[in-house]
Amino acid sequence: YYYLWRLLQPEVLSTFEAFHSYPAEGRQRHFIRRTKEEMVRFDGTPLYPERTCDTLSYDLTAGPVSEQQLYDETTSYISSFYNRARILNRSAARFAMSVFQRRLASSTYALMRSFERRLAKLDALIRDVRSGKLSADQLQALQRSLDQDAHDALDEKTADEEETADGREENEVAEDRALGGVVAVSLGELEAEREQVRGLLELAQQVHARGDESKFNRLREILQDPRFRDEKLIVFTEHRDTLDFLVGRLEGLG
Repeated sequence: YYYLWRLLQPEVLSTFEAFHSYPAEGRQRHFIRRTKEEMVRFDGTPLYPERTCDTLSYDLTAGPVSEQQLYDETTSYISSFYNRARILNRSAARFAMSVFQRRLASSTYALMRSFERRLAKLDALIRDVRSGKLSADQLQALQRSLDQDAHDALDEKTADEEETADGREENEVAEDRALGGVVAVSLGELEAEREQVRGLLELAQQVHARGDESKFNRLREILQDPRFRDEKLIVFTEHRDTLDFLVGRLEGLG
């Protein structure tokens, strides 16, 4: 602790000096953001409303066609195919796995759309291999080159700093590239993965068609809570697919 204090001491002193070197009349016009909740009016009432942070939990639906079943089977798919790819492409496999897991946690609709794109990519690769357009050596070269494009834009910059192209943010382009990456090294492996993705897509479609998403139901409880009837609310989501899903469901509720 003494060593840590010695490391921090110059920074503490420079902050202290900077504060006191700032003109007094200037300091009176500003306040420290983290203490604004302590500010009061002349009558002693709080100037800012109390801020409450909470994590709202929910349970996945259970059964043969359910969110829990989709979660378990998707996790098995990620583990079997992408962990095997880590032998050659550690960074790319880890990034692709995280993308699938984040979309899985975001919404059933986002995961369903991811499987649709993955299936289309696999279909195209299989056609190219069967037609001779893509040789076995070229397929393996694609697999080995995955790490070159494996990076999460959100780890490198804020959303405001991301560049956009065709209305899409950098992280969206990077995620699509990761989900379209080649994990297999042979035609047989491509076909095996396609069958598993096709089954997962069918399950996701069935779960989505039921219209009983636990996460959205929890959100709807908050939106319809009488305590917030006259409040304005902002809903944040990482994925555009989930945004489209939310817009559709909320419009359906009026």
